[in-house]
Order: sequence, then structure tokens, then C-alpha cells
Amino acid sequence: MSTFMVEVLTPDATLYWGRATGLTVKAVDGEVHILAKHAPYVNVLSPGEVRLHTEENTCLHFQHSGGIIDVSRDKTSVLVQ
Repeated sequence: MSTFMVEVLTPDATLYWGRATGLTVKAVDGEVHILAKHAPYVNVLSPGEVRLHTEENTCLHFQHSGGIIDVSRDKTSVLVQ
């Protein structure tokens, strides 16, 4: 399965930086699932959970109170509080 670079950041720490096979977040207009080669995308996140599937086939969960997601050609950045 294809992978892509992901960083999950808070104002104080880097929660994750590495390759993933998928990422799911709750945006203000609904749940969004990001895969490799996703079109560029920016949105505001509602409070909830970031679900990240690593290339080692592990699912990581990060609770947050809101943030933003920025998907570009090179990486996906999730900035949360």
C-alpha cells in the first residue's frame, strides 16, 4: 500500500512524524479520510480524534480540541490543540 509523510503537531510537541497509509480526521463539514496522493486540501478540524495508520500497520489515536489539516503534495500536516 502507498504511504505518505504525516506530521501531527501541538503548540508544545510533535506527536507523530513519519510515513502513514491513511489518516482520518473530523473536519467541520464531516469526516475526512486521507490516503497517499490525495488532492491538496485545507480544512478546520472539529474537536475529536486523529486516527493514523502507520506503515507498520499500527493505528494511533490522538484526542484533540480542534485544529487544522493541510494536505500538500509532499506531506500532510495536522495541527491540533
